Amino acid sequence: KQWYQRRVAITAGGHHLDPDEMDESSEKVRMIGLHKGKGEALGITLKKTKEGIVIARILHGGLIGRQGLLSVGDIILEVNGAKVSDDPSEVQQWLTNTSGSLMLTI
Repeated sequence: KQWYQRRVAITAGGHHLDPDEMDESSEKVRMIGLHKGKGEALGITLKKTKEGIVIARILHGGLIGRQGLLSVGDIILEVNGAKVSDDPSEVQQWLTNTSGSLMLTI
């Protein structure tokens, strides 16, 4: 399976910074790219919190668990550049039905 990870940081003003130049006030944003085959399970469950849509559980053997790039508690901000809805079941269904390249902004 193909995958890659790109880490960037943004300040409240939206200015891009090098991750090595971040201070404690910077918000870290990770972009996780992966390739999901048709019918392949990502192996995650999601929940809604006051912070947004959060990874509640990572299932052993799923694509996400095998790659080890995401953790329980990670907040999914965007999928393929589109902001996620505030309904975890809708996001979960959309991810399940999607195949090919996925870019998750965490």
